[in-house]
Amino acid sequence: MRNLDPGGAAAVEKLLNRAALDCIDRPADQTVRKVTLTFEITPVLEDDMTCSEAKCQLHAKAVFPAYVTKARSLGVRQAKSGGMFVFNEDSPDNVNQATMLPEDEDE
Repeated sequence: MRNLDPGGAAAVEKLLNRAALDCIDRPADQTVRKVTLTFEITPVLEDDMTCSEAKCQLHAKAVFPAYVTKARSLGVRQAKSGGMFVFNEDSPDNVNQATMLPEDEDE
């Protein structure tokens, strides 16, 4: 394949490398990582309606699992520009959790 299309071989190698790194990065995610190489071959028609040549194009693609985070609690507020979301850094799981620190703390 390297002689047929060096760019195609390089693309497959790069995608396989990305798949391996994704497995190392997220070993607990057991979702399949998929690397696909497709050859599209189109005959070239001669004037006498015969074929002595074909065009070949390689398509390399990969599918990796999406990155998914834990669901966080967001407050929904009205704003001058429309709507907005707010986040409580002190309590990511409950936006309405009151803080234990005083609101106006002077240092």
